[in-house]
Amino acid sequence: MKILLAYDGSEQSKAAGKFLRRFFYPTSDPIEIVCVIDALRDHSCRVLSDLQNEADLKLEAIQREFQVEDWNVETKRHEGEISKTLMKEAEVGGATLLVAGDRGLGKIDSLLLGNVSSHLVKQANCSVLIAKKFPEVDSREVVRILFPYDGSRAAESAVQWIESTNWRIPVELMLLNVMESQTDHMKKMAIANATYGELDALRIRLDKEMTTKLRRVETEVIEDDNIDKTILNAAVTWNADLILLGHHGHNKLIEHMLGSTAYHIAEHASCSVLVIR
Repeated sequence: MKILLAYDGSEQSKAAGKFLRRFFYPTSDPIEIVCVIDALRDHSCRVLSDLQNEADLKLEAIQREFQVEDWNVETKRHEGEISKTLMKEAEVGGATLLVAGDRGLGKIDSLLLGNVSSHLVKQANCSVLIAKKFPEVDSREVVRILFPYDGSRAAESAVQWIESTNWRIPVELMLLNVMESQTDHMKKMAIANATYGELDALRIRLDKEMTTKLRRVETEVIEDDNIDKTILNAAVTWNADLILLGHHGHNKLIEHMLGSTAYHIAEHASCSVLVIR
C-alpha cells in the first residue's frame, strides 16, 4: 500500500496523520506527505515565498512525527488547485491510498468553493480515506470498522483490502447489509436468511485470513430503503471509528450531478470514511 497524505497543518490534516499512525503499521513504501499552496484561495495577502516557507516548516514538523514511529517519509510542496494537484500527484506517484482530513465546510461554502475532501471522494482514481476529528488522548485497544457489504465486486475489493492491511491494533468488524423493504413476508424472510448466510460465510473467511488481527465480527441485516441514512445511523450506534465502502464506479458525470452513496456518507459521517477503488 502506497500512501499519499494531504497535509496543510490544519487540525483536520493533523487528525488524518494521527489516524494513520494509530491504526496502521508503517508501510514498506515511503509515505508521501504533500502540502499544496493555492495562492488564489489564500486570503492573507502574503507573498508566495512566505506561503512556501510556512508550508516547508509544516512539512518538516509532520515528517518528524512520522519518523519517530519508524515511518519512511517523503515530503513535497506544490502550488496549484488543491484537489486537482493532489489527484495528479497520487497518479504520478502511484499512490494506492490518498488520505485527507475533513475540512468540514458548511453547505454554502461547499457549494460555492468546493470541498477538497468531497472532490477526492468523487474523482480520485485510487482509494480515499477521509479522516474526521481524532481525540487528543486515544486509549482505544481496537479499531471498530463498519463495513456495508452487498456481495458486489466493489465490496469484494474492500474485503481484500481489510485482509491485506497491516493493522497496528486489533480489528472489530460489523458486517452490515441494508436490504430493500419487502411487502411479501415470505420473500423478505428468504432474502434475509440468504443474506445472513452470505455474511456468515464472509465472517468465517475473515476469521481464517486475519487470525490474530481480527478480534470480533458481528453481522446485521437491516430492512430500509434509505441506505445512506441506515449506514450513518449504524456507525453512530456501533461507535465506529471507520466506515469502509467499496466504490461501484458510477459514471463521474452522473456522480457530479447527483452525488453517490460514498460521497454522501463521506460528507455526513461522524467517523472517518474509507472508499476503496
